[in-house]
Amino acid sequence: MPSHSILGYLVVAAAVAGFILAIAAAQSRSPRANSFLFGALVLSALLQAPAMITGIFDNVAHAETAARVAPYNVFLAASLFTLTCGLVIWRGFNRQVVWDASKRLAFLAGAFGAVALSVALIWIGRLALP
Repeated sequence: MPSHSILGYLVVAAAVAGFILAIAAAQSRSPRANSFLFGALVLSALLQAPAMITGIFDNVAHAETAARVAPYNVFLAASLFTLTCGLVIWRGFNRQVVWDASKRLAFLAGAFGAVALSVALIWIGRLALP
């Protein structure tokens, strides 16, 4: 249980860092901020896999209380992982994505969506605990 909570908060921190770095890279047009953005997104995706695995074990361990929110957790976790991997792939193939005015808003909305999904997962997970 504690490892899942810690991983969940690390996922939130990495998603927030990715969103802040996306804004910083878009405003400053700094290649260094753009590289840090890519690193934060990759870190967030890498942290989500163990967080999802420990979350499944957590749902099994607390089956009587977690059963009502387990489908939501699975859907939100899969959505978060898909969104984050999509952002990583998009930024990996197009280094200029946050500098391109026509794509910047969509990328920032995706980064904000990752923050919102990770916070929602933490909130729903807290509801299921006894």
